[in-house]
Amino acid sequence: MVKSTPVLEIIEEWSFPTYTRDSKPNADFSLPGSILLRRTAEEVLREIDNYTEAYLYYLCRTYLPLALDRDPTFGLKLSDLGNALATRADICEDATARNVCISFARQIKETA
Repeated sequence: MVKSTPVLEIIEEWSFPTYTRDSKPNADFSLPGSILLRRTAEEVLREIDNYTEAYLYYLCRTYLPLALDRDPTFGLKLSDLGNALATRADICEDATARNVCISFARQIKETA
């Protein structure tokens, strides 16, 4: 739904950076043209270690692709992200979550 509904994509892309204070909230849900997602990266890395596998799936399939389009360095923590996903994949019980983690971690390592 997020990919096919522009307003959802805009809100999704805007929510983490404003929540973590990488960007100031605003009424039009816009982000600066150039943004370094330092605090967002720290929060997401914490969440990868602590949140459910369903949430992990959401991160890999929905939020993280948007975040990397906005900041390809992921707050200068791109390699940390790849490592965190690979590590979490090792302990995932759900095959779908595990596979999406592995796939996204590989994609990150190929671009890093």
